[in-house]
Amino acid sequence: IVKPIFVNRYTLLSSLPFYIVLARSLESLSKYKKEILVPSILALFIAILLIQQNIDTKDNWSGISDFIKSDIQGDENIVILAHYEITPFSYYFIPKCFREINLTSCANKEYIYPLKSVSDLEKMRKVNNTWLIISRIEFEPDYREILKLIYDDFEIKTKKRFILNEDSRILDTF
Repeated sequence: IVKPIFVNRYTLLSSLPFYIVLARSLESLSKYKKEILVPSILALFIAILLIQQNIDTKDNWSGISDFIKSDIQGDENIVILAHYEITPFSYYFIPKCFREINLTSCANKEYIYPLKSVSDLEKMRKVNNTWLIISRIEFEPDYREILKLIYDDFEIKTKKRFILNEDSRILDTF
């Protein structure tokens, strides 16, 4: 069974004006420039589509959601280090929040905290156990500082490894 992770609401709405502007700008170019630019743009768009469909760029959020649901003890936080990963995670873990306009606010009410900076750690409620999901953290500017603070300030009780794709990501309970 194949399930979509999520559909970005504004992609279709914004793509039409983008293509109209692109077509208008190409229309004003000379024939020689068009012969070079049109195949180049098409190659770029095809490359972008291939990258988006590449399995290496997609984590198994359905699997990680099921894994946490089966193991969570109720009074525990879930922290996602890579704040933008809240969207695919919420699609499977908290579908009611996925439909909300302010996804982060709704997720916080469910004790799920996407971390963008060190100050986001202060928003978490104090509980005995917290799940830490680490995914694509290299794109987060403060990730080293956040990880250092987490590992310095929290006692790690157990580590569970959940393979999302070929490389492993660590799921910590602390």
